Amino acid sequence: MRHSFSTVVFATVWLCVAQYADSALPEIPATSEGAQLWEAKREKTIESLLSKPKPEMIAGLGEMLKQLATLNYRDSSERVRITTRAQSLLLSIPGHAEFYRDEINQARAKFEEALKGGDETMIGEARQHLAGKLLFEFPTLEHLPSVETVRVLGEFLSDERGYVKMPEHPTLDDLTDDVAGSPVFRRAAAALGKLPIVNKPVPAKTQFRTPDDVLPWKQWYEQIKAGNRTFRFEGDATEYDLDGPASKDKLARVERAMRRDAERAGGQRKSPTGFEGGSPVAVLAKPVSIAAILAGFVLVAGAVLYFLRSRKTA
Repeated sequence: MRHSFSTVVFATVWLCVAQYADSALPEIPATSEGAQLWEAKREKTIESLLSKPKPEMIAGLGEMLKQLATLNYRDSSERVRITTRAQSLLLSIPGHAEFYRDEINQARAKFEEALKGGDETMIGEARQHLAGKLLFEFPTLEHLPSVETVRVLGEFLSDERGYVKMPEHPTLDDLTDDVAGSPVFRRAAAALGKLPIVNKPVPAKTQFRTPDDVLPWKQWYEQIKAGNRTFRFEGDATEYDLDGPASKDKLARVERAMRRDAERAGGQRKSPTGFEGGSPVAVLAKPVSIAAILAGFVLVAGAVLYFLRSRKTA
């Protein structure tokens, strides 16, 4: 039963990838005339989406943005223009990030309900649906720098549903069980790392496997929720809280809080942290001993997964 479960998990992932590949936009032609025709067709698609109900509009624009921003399309001015247009339109829609939050939560609820029922067919279908949402919704959020996106991802940092501590020497079944659970706190932290946030508490390419790994991001977000920190995006001088642009009074309070925290942590700031030059953000990221120990294990586990998947596709 365990081995059949492993097979189902890998089959689910590969099926989701295959479905995504089948729906991919056509490559941008190399000729000027072909590229202009490609752009005109995408513009027409965008215009048609703008007349759709809000959920369809967000889903369609999000799919276009995700593909153009993440897949290996040819670099061109046409690609830049369509990507920018899809992104700006999405960001202008209230609820653009909450739409993906609700899609993910509904898929998780459906999976948990199927588990309670015990019907293997329903469990398999619900697992496939959840895997698809987790694989392809977070990459869209990574390209939506907004207050709403930060709020959605920040709340997901505390969502540990499906997490089971990995044994010291994981088996293939342990790894596939982990894939099936797919707790969203990992993906939320990774997505926050890819947003163009200034002064991130951890480097963008940090690996997240356990709840301890996301602590710097959780502390960062909790400070924002408490009103003791603001954030901003690269290329935008505006400081934000979770309601939008921060007021002058709010900025003054945050500055006082940050200065007070920096003074309290003065002794720690003098010791090398290896990141952010001793800023208050670096102080938050200081407790990384557990994450550092786990980093080596994560690399090994990733290599094992890659090797096993390569063998299955060979």
